[in-house]
Amino acid sequence: MKKNIIILSILFLIQIESYGQDQNSKHFWTNSRIELLGSYELFGGGIGFIAKGKKEIFNLKHFEGFAGLAFQYSYQSETNKLLTGIKGHNSDVGMYTVFDIILYPFKTKKVFTGLEPYLGLTTLKSDGVLEIPKHNIYEDYSNSYTYLNYGITQTIGYSFKRINTSLFAMLSLKGILDKGRTRPGDSDSKIFFGFNISYKLKPTK
Repeated sequence: MKKNIIILSILFLIQIESYGQDQNSKHFWTNSRIELLGSYELFGGGIGFIAKGKKEIFNLKHFEGFAGLAFQYSYQSETNKLLTGIKGHNSDVGMYTVFDIILYPFKTKKVFTGLEPYLGLTTLKSDGVLEIPKHNIYEDYSNSYTYLNYGITQTIGYSFKRINTSLFAMLSLKGILDKGRTRPGDSDSKIFFGFNISYKLKPTK
C-alpha cells in the first residue's frame, strides 16, 4: 500500500508542476473543465456521483486533451439481499488521476467521444448489523479495504459551447497489471454507467 501511495503522490506532483509552468503564460484556470457525473453500478445496483477537475493540455482541430483529478463515491444497500438477516450498506470512495482524450469526428465541435484512463486508490467500506433471531444472534460489523484501482471511462456526448453533456461507462481493469484475478463487475472491479455534465471555464483575455 505504501508503494501505491508513493506512485500516486509522484503523479500528482508531476501534474502540479506542469500546471505551475503553464501559469507563466496564462491564468491557471484558463480552459479548465469542471464535471459532475451521476453514476449507477451495473451489477450491484449502487448509486453515486463523480466530481472531476481537469486542465486542458492540448487543443487541436479534432482533438482535445485534459489531465486532472477525480473523486468518486457510491452507495449500495445490503439490507435483505442475502439469505441471512443483514441490515447494512456498502460504500466506496475513490480518488484518481485522469487523462482525458476527446475526439470531435465532424467539422464542427459538437458531437464528441472520449476515452479517459484513470489511476488511483479506492476504499471499500461495509457497515451494518447481522441478525439471526432464531439463534439470538445480533452482531454489528464494520470492514474496510483500500486498494490500487485503474481502468478507463468511455463517453459520448454533445457540446453546447462551454457546456458538455454526455453518457459514460466507467470500467475498472483491476487484476490485469497486478496479476490478480480478473472479474469485471466484482466488488473491487466495478462497472458504472451514468450521465455527465461539464463546464469549461472561460479563457482569460
